[in-house]
Amino acid sequence: LRRREAFGADPGAGAAGDRLIEVIRPGAGPELRSRLSGGAITTEYAGIEGLRRGWDDFLRSFESVRIQFEDIIEVGDAVVVDLVTVIGVPRGTELEVEQPAAAIFEFDGERLVRVELHLDRDEALRRAAG
Repeated sequence: LRRREAFGADPGAGAAGDRLIEVIRPGAGPELRSRLSGGAITTEYAGIEGLRRGWDDFLRSFESVRIQFEDIIEVGDAVVVDLVTVIGVPRGTELEVEQPAAAIFEFDGERLVRVELHLDRDEALRRAAG
């Protein structure tokens, strides 16, 4: 199991969204599609700015949040699944919660064409393989 440092985010500052976009923008294709799936609520976005809106929407639901990276799984030639644990304090509460999650990154050649963030790892793995 490969471990990486936890990623902390202050949802009010927007800095986490800026860092995410800064890292992804150079490799993002113009047809980039992103999807945030959190159980009963799934939202889809288009383009790099759509991904930024989705990430910001996610962060706004927390007083504080950090993401602990756990492992990366390659699925075929074009898809990577990043297993993480989201640790945060939801807005309006004082209780810290932990949720296993996963992110899918799909490439067409060198270009990133799909990003999906899932709170259900099994769903992420099914969608990555499909």
